[in-house]
Amino acid sequence: MIDAGAPRLKIAAYIAHPFHIMRLHSLLKSSLALLFLIGSLSGCKKEADEEPTPPPGGSGGGGYSVEVMVLNEAGFPLSGASVSSGSAQATSGANGTASLSSAPANDGKIVVKVELDGYFNGYRNVSVIGSSLHYCTVRLIEEQVIGTTDANTAGTINAADFRLELNGQGFQNGQGDPVTGTINVSARYINASDPDIIADLMPGGDFSAVGEFGEEGVLESYGFTAFGFTDDNGTQVFPNSGSAQVVMQLPQDAIDQINNEGANAWFFDDISGQWVFGGAITVSGTEVYMPVTSSGYGNCDKLRARGTIKAEFLCGTDPLINVEVKLRTTGAGFARTYNTSTNANGRILVEVAVNTSGSTYNVTIQTYSQSVTVMPNEIEDMGQVDACSGPPAPQPCPGMPTVTDIDGNVYNTVQIGGQCWMMENLRTSTYRNNTPIPNVTDSAQWVNLASGAWCNFNNTANDAILGKLYNWYAVDNAAGLCPLGWHVPAEDDWLTLINHLGGSSVAGGKMKSTGIQYWLAPNTGATNESGFSALPGGLRDTDGYFGGGTSKGQWWSATEFWQQPGAAAESYYMFSSSAEIYWAAQTNTFGFCVRCVAD
Repeated sequence: MIDAGAPRLKIAAYIAHPFHIMRLHSLLKSSLALLFLIGSLSGCKKEADEEPTPPPGGSGGGGYSVEVMVLNEAGFPLSGASVSSGSAQATSGANGTASLSSAPANDGKIVVKVELDGYFNGYRNVSVIGSSLHYCTVRLIEEQVIGTTDANTAGTINAADFRLELNGQGFQNGQGDPVTGTINVSARYINASDPDIIADLMPGGDFSAVGEFGEEGVLESYGFTAFGFTDDNGTQVFPNSGSAQVVMQLPQDAIDQINNEGANAWFFDDISGQWVFGGAITVSGTEVYMPVTSSGYGNCDKLRARGTIKAEFLCGTDPLINVEVKLRTTGAGFARTYNTSTNANGRILVEVAVNTSGSTYNVTIQTYSQSVTVMPNEIEDMGQVDACSGPPAPQPCPGMPTVTDIDGNVYNTVQIGGQCWMMENLRTSTYRNNTPIPNVTDSAQWVNLASGAWCNFNNTANDAILGKLYNWYAVDNAAGLCPLGWHVPAEDDWLTLINHLGGSSVAGGKMKSTGIQYWLAPNTGATNESGFSALPGGLRDTDGYFGGGTSKGQWWSATEFWQQPGAAAESYYMFSSSAEIYWAAQTNTFGFCVRCVAD
């Protein structure tokens, strides 16, 4: 909990597991352009009104079947969630899945709604194409009580990177009657630092919207909010018009985009599954002021023209069924990302925001990536795509296939995009200037260190494979931890690597060594197509105990997060149970692995 300074205010910091949602300052800015090896596969354009007619069994027939996966923000399954679409209903099981039958489609879309106590409602739009069976994933946003207020008293409730301002004009219940007494406020703000987060969590998922004058398009999102207001009986209430506004701290690149092209407020309509115009916003510095009109979702966005990307993904001649497909804009500028899943025939139909002159997207499925350019009001048909063709095998760094540290340990190297990385964790026991690094095995001594040290995981001689664990004082030592011409990667180095591999949601799988010889089963998503060859080196915590073992690998960054009190630095980590790479700020006495990258 963070003390907000208000007597009745309770705030929960927005620090969850995924790498991209643990940041409390601006992160992943315009550097989020993807740098994939892009194949060239010709497509043909159609006018958007030539979109394929939904197959029999859709709207007006027996309905569609939808397999829904319900997850929390960290990607773990949620059971007991109520899943519905029209009159079709189901409940998620222990593995987070729910099966809807006879789900209706309107205008070629199925609107899936998910409800679970303790979470804001989740929504996902599924575009129907060439199959009666579709799949989708809905990630729920956890409710966090940020404070309480009197229904008719002006005041401000502060959270980590946003605040709610109330002018005392009151609340009403669902019948329109005035409400008195204490109002409990739950809220979240999802900023645009990482487009992957927006794509995973934003209601609807396809960002479809209807403008002020009825014009249709797709939103470019600069961040959104979720608000819930209840009285002391837990009954939902609503702020009166003009009585509340949220003030959001936006990343600088989002502010620049808004100042250049403008943006408006938008609110999610859970019936149509679309965002609707909600009025003007006000910008002051890096803050955006936006009205709050109800319990639900609000958005600060730019309405852009709609384009559509269509494809049929195969592995050889077999359809790739229920496989995630990620679409992200390429090049400079504000990044837009969309996530979807292939249907029972391996097909996708995705609406995306496009500029008037067109926009280019990288379309990525598994290890395959292709670039396509989409024009306003047109369908870009990629046709049949064999997604198992895969990328080229990883290669050692040109002219430098190995590097040797001061102790004489030899490491293989791998070229990943424009970077040259060690393929193995560091295992030196000596700084670059030939000063020994103390080996500290005692837990009590480890936790009280204020200088560099190393140990092996579980104090066992396993460093030949897993490398050593170092505290951050060793990383930061001016004597140098990595070999000459190499350095411990800073934040920018890590982000360059992650973005090159397609973003935080998939990069971990592309970096993890395959199989379960070292990683705990099932070693989810591991392909090691990058050649990074990440192994679960475990960690040593601030009590001096070892953890992680075969389930986790964690690596220091050279970037300090804060100084005293409680000095901490950035780190990046992976789990055996996920294809994601995560981020965390950890105190300097933790012991993590180290990778080196060439200068």
